[in-house]
Amino acid sequence: MEAQCGRVSRGDQTLDILKEVQRAYEQRMDRIEQQGGRNKLELQVEVLRAWVSDLVSQNSLLVRVVEDLELEATSRLALERRKHTEMSLERRAEAAALRRRLARKDADLRGLLEVLRRLREFDYCTLDGIHFFEVTESDIFGPSDWREQKLESGDSGARRARPGSHTQDEGCLKLIRHCSKEPGGVGKKKPFERSSELKILYDSLQKENSAKDREIRRLNKDMQQYEQTIMNLKNEMNQCHCRDASPIVKKDAEIMTTDCAIERECDKDEEAVKQPVSVDDDTADYYETLQQMEDNLKSSSSSIRTLRQVNVALSEEAHALRRVCAALDQQCRAAVTRAQFKDDLIREMRRQLKQAKAKQCRAAATRAQFRDDIIWEMRRQLKHAKAKLKEESLPRNFSKDLVESGDHEFVRQSGHGGDTARGRRATPRRGVHAAMDTPQQPESGSEGRGHRLAAGDDGMSFQSN
Repeated sequence: MEAQCGRVSRGDQTLDILKEVQRAYEQRMDRIEQQGGRNKLELQVEVLRAWVSDLVSQNSLLVRVVEDLELEATSRLALERRKHTEMSLERRAEAAALRRRLARKDADLRGLLEVLRRLREFDYCTLDGIHFFEVTESDIFGPSDWREQKLESGDSGARRARPGSHTQDEGCLKLIRHCSKEPGGVGKKKPFERSSELKILYDSLQKENSAKDREIRRLNKDMQQYEQTIMNLKNEMNQCHCRDASPIVKKDAEIMTTDCAIERECDKDEEAVKQPVSVDDDTADYYETLQQMEDNLKSSSSSIRTLRQVNVALSEEAHALRRVCAALDQQCRAAVTRAQFKDDLIREMRRQLKQAKAKQCRAAATRAQFRDDIIWEMRRQLKHAKAKLKEESLPRNFSKDLVESGDHEFVRQSGHGGDTARGRRATPRRGVHAAMDTPQQPESGSEGRGHRLAAGDDGMSFQSN
């Protein structure tokens, strides 16, 4: 819980830092908007570029953090899976060992039953063809010196005892005696003595069998209780949606069911004989093993719960980081849109300025061309007038005056554009002089206006369309 609170507080601090950065850039934009000026758009573009670069760096940092978290979660999950696999393998090995041990005990039990059957049917006992795993001949008949001592003491006590006062120990001694005899030596005793001994032996074995039956029933009840406990643990694991642990629990339940079936088969055998000490030791070992298995199941379930809580916390952090990244991406898109709009506006203003400059240049070029056309036309008219004077053979002085007056008029037309006739001397206004005195000037700012020169018999004049 404290770790989760620490993660939440760190997430809040990170969000506060991002908000402070955003607020600082917004304040800079507002300050530039309030100050204005010629470089307003350039400053805003620089601020937006810096903002976008900061957002890109923040996004890259967040992506790296998310990748690190995913890598850590994956490594932790792999470690937990490895531990869980090792624990499951250990449990399987323990279950296999228990099954082998139970199979050996079942084989020993069947061997003991075979010994009793031979004793009952053939009146002698041998271990030929019977294989025991954990039971030895000394466990069945006792040590050799103890058997000899008991046989001697049993023979002397049997002579002094009255008929019908045989105890369980005496029955055991009889069993030892019968088992130690050879088949050929049975006929040395009387038949009634042998029948009485067998009866006493049968009673003692019956009592032992009943005691062993009660012990086996108690063990079966304990096994059923443990089976129910394992089934309850299985249900808890299924409720926790633990996919990895469910096959293991199923296999454990199958193993326990098989063990219970083996015990039930042992219960069906009416003449089951086991040593009390070995049964108690096996039961204690089995209880201890079951307790260890229950502890392992509890520890694995608790570790799975903690791992699930860690995964939930990591997923929540990843979702929060994704939301922050989405908000930053949205802000970046808005900033890019505003910057693009401003760039388009600047581009449009530059285009309009270029168009205005081009239009002004075209108007100036048109005015210059118009002035050059007027000068060229006046020069052509002057040449034409000179040529006409020569053709008419005018007097020399008159032609000189005409030329001088024409030059002065040309200078006035080119310099000031149509002043009245002023000079050093006045000339008569006749014919050509009247036409050349005040030519009409076209408007300087008009475009696409043509000029045409009209000539008559009595003089020359300009006409404009």
